[in-house]
Amino acid sequence: MSIDSQGKYIFKYTGDVEYIRLETLINSQLHFLKTFQEVKNAFLPDAELDVYVKPQPKGSVVIELLLKLIDVSSSNNMFPAIIHVKDIVGGLVDILNLVKFLDGEKPKCVVENDDNIIVHNDNGSVVVNKYVYNSYVNNPLVTEFLSKGFEFIENAEKVDGIEIFDGDKNRLIRVERKDFAKCTQSDKISEDKGRNDVERQCVLSVVRPSFLEGYKWDFIYNSKKISAYVKDESFYERVVNGDLSFSSGDKLVVDLEITKVYDEGADEYIDKGFKVIKVTRHKPRPKLDQDTLFDG
Repeated sequence: MSIDSQGKYIFKYTGDVEYIRLETLINSQLHFLKTFQEVKNAFLPDAELDVYVKPQPKGSVVIELLLKLIDVSSSNNMFPAIIHVKDIVGGLVDILNLVKFLDGEKPKCVVENDDNIIVHNDNGSVVVNKYVYNSYVNNPLVTEFLSKGFEFIENAEKVDGIEIFDGDKNRLIRVERKDFAKCTQSDKISEDKGRNDVERQCVLSVVRPSFLEGYKWDFIYNSKKISAYVKDESFYERVVNGDLSFSSGDKLVVDLEITKVYDEGADEYIDKGFKVIKVTRHKPRPKLDQDTLFDG
């Protein structure tokens, strides 16, 4: 089998963004590259995938990549006889569509149909290439790299989405900020090595509030800084209506959902993500008395 395939693709960080942090750009692209490599391995483990980036004009946050796939194997294998770069990029798109479709839930039914897998839930179905699906389910590196890539984008506050285009400027997918959390906490479909624990009446110290959809709050919890989505709609209504105001150092008493994943090396569950599911009390930071502030 002889392969020499290449294709151009564009990553676009959308939003009110003229500049983006170099750390965000490098680390998100690095982990997307690692995801590409793992998807490529699902098709052709003996091939090499090289990725090149085209320099962009000043002020641009559009990343144009050139992916080149070259088979270096001299042995025959059972993988597809025809494979192109578009299948690898399409694999990433398939995975992102699957993660968005499942929305953190397990599928109701999974059916194999020739070279595709059809995944069903209560909202319908989505079709995924079977090699890509098996890689997503059985290769922990795929979800690890994808999750880390989106964690860096999630922390870039001005980025409201990410888009992937092919070389003809056709948009293949858009991931909105509201879906970033699904990508950072995408769990395995068939093998559940994670769990969600709910801690009641936790006290969180507010470091940085956020009132925009898809953005996390920063808190101090058990002497550790964490970032969490606040999903209590009645609490948000009170904030929007002006019944509550916040400053750094305020405290919230909440029910906190903690997503944990099993670490085989440590033989323990470790914290993966946080979500405030109910706010039961707001405790403003005590006001300092000016007369006592300068005493002594």
